[in-house]
Amino acid sequence: TCNQGVAAPSAVTLCTPTGIAMDAAGNLFVADHYNHRVLVYAPPIYNDMDAFTVLGQVGVAGLSECNRGGDASAATLCGPHDVAVDSDDNVYVAEYSNNRVLGYRRPQQSDTIADLVFGQHGDFTSRTGNNGGVSPSSLEGPYAVTVDRDGNVYIADYQNHRVLAFSQPWETDTVADVVFGQQGDFTTGE
Repeated sequence: TCNQGVAAPSAVTLCTPTGIAMDAAGNLFVADHYNHRVLVYAPPIYNDMDAFTVLGQVGVAGLSECNRGGDASAATLCGPHDVAVDSDDNVYVAEYSNNRVLGYRRPQQSDTIADLVFGQHGDFTSRTGNNGGVSPSSLEGPYAVTVDRDGNVYIADYQNHRVLAFSQPWETDTVADVVFGQQGDFTTGE
């Protein structure tokens, strides 16, 4: 059952995991959808299965509210659906319910506050779907995220029926460079 039938999540429980990824060191990242967090586990083969850090909540135990029960921010998550890790150990979390993807610069080695936001025109506090209309800078219900070996990010924008590609966003910006599924039109969706 969700959280092993206990009301509050802990470092050893999950509630509807929807995405997984590994970094180069073998750390496992799990999108814990209904606990509104991403748990990070040390290499699982040698681990006691307790998460050692969490993205989106305060600590690994106790809280499981969307955006920590408040507004969206660089420190919160709501309905994370997928997670990806690039070759530099940066982490990307597709948040279906906040209509955004967050990018974290090596969170397993530093803090758990997001450094990049895709889909909200750079605003970490907005969670509006297609904020300002369908564009290369908007998302509605991002469902999946992946990264290629060159650091390009690809986001499945579920409600807009498209995939957006972002060329090396850590070096450029979070405005999509290519759109798949809409014949090159960034303003078609929904």
